[in-house]
Amino acid sequence: MPPRPPKDPATIGSFAELRAHYNVLYGMYEDCYKMKGATNEALRHRTGEVRGTQAQLKQARREVVTLTKKEHAQSKERSSAAFASTGATVLIITYQLVEVGGGWGRWSPVFEHEATIGVLQVMIGAMIAWAMRPLR
Repeated sequence: MPPRPPKDPATIGSFAELRAHYNVLYGMYEDCYKMKGATNEALRHRTGEVRGTQAQLKQARREVVTLTKKEHAQSKERSSAAFASTGATVLIITYQLVEVGGGWGRWSPVFEHEATIGVLQVMIGAMIAWAMRPLR
């Protein structure tokens, strides 16, 4: 008897041969049924993953804020202005503390020069920006 049943039922010679082919067909049917169940289980598990990922993607898209180049430039401008003004304020307070404490002494012309004040202000602003970077 061949391993697979014939396509044409007229070629089956006896009832015993028909039963043998039935057993082969039923075994093939059970294998297909088991494979279908395993495939459905894998798809069900995979569908849950995909739906969860899609939900996370949707949530992330809602949370992402896209800035235009102009908006990005404005935010950078605001933060640099804040650092510069904070640097100027710290420098003014430092100068006032030095004046209260007795002044600069013989170094007074150096520390009261505009160039020195500008450099100190930029350095203080840069240090504040560097210190605040992890918080942004």
